[in-house]
Amino acid sequence: MEWIKVEDRLPENGKRVLVTCSNGNKDFPAFSIYIASCYNRDGKADWIDQQDEYAINGVVAWMPLPKPFVEPYIIEQFETYDNCFWQIRQ
Repeated sequence: MEWIKVEDRLPENGKRVLVTCSNGNKDFPAFSIYIASCYNRDGKADWIDQQDEYAINGVVAWMPLPKPFVEPYIIEQFETYDNCFWQIRQ
């Protein structure tokens, strides 16, 4: 996945994404990463932090969230005379 500049494109309204924020200081730059939702209102993007639900300023880029990690499982099917059961085990 690649970072997308906010000037190039905004995510869908309300979609959770990763965002990179900049403090805008050229002498001592600092960057932060958050999970946020974007709300595009009349061409102005409002970014809301998903953990604390506060506004985020200085968003310079975003990217879709990666798929969550899932342990591999073995699925076995067991049939009885009246039901079919699936057993999931690690």
